[in-house]
Amino acid sequence: MAITLTEKVRMYLEDVLEAEQVESKSRYFQYKSKTREEFYFVGNAGAVRVGSNASNSISITRHFLTQVEEYEKEHGPFVKARGRFPKKKRR
Repeated sequence: MAITLTEKVRMYLEDVLEAEQVESKSRYFQYKSKTREEFYFVGNAGAVRVGSNASNSISITRHFLTQVEEYEKEHGPFVKARGRFPKKKRR
């Protein structure tokens, strides 16, 4: 079962950074930071932004993906559990 970059990023946020996914009205997957009053926004292609809201956020994709790659080298690749990330419903 192939795993997408978006799924890797979401797993890293949930499992490593312990960020909590919150309901989002935007097209992004939104996660609440456990340590700061900020949100992570994850796009469908694995892009990562951080900020208080989607329009006020900055891109941290390059830095974040480097962290994900280093984590996978040290701990092994992420494995997707069946049904873990249901598709987001379009409006």
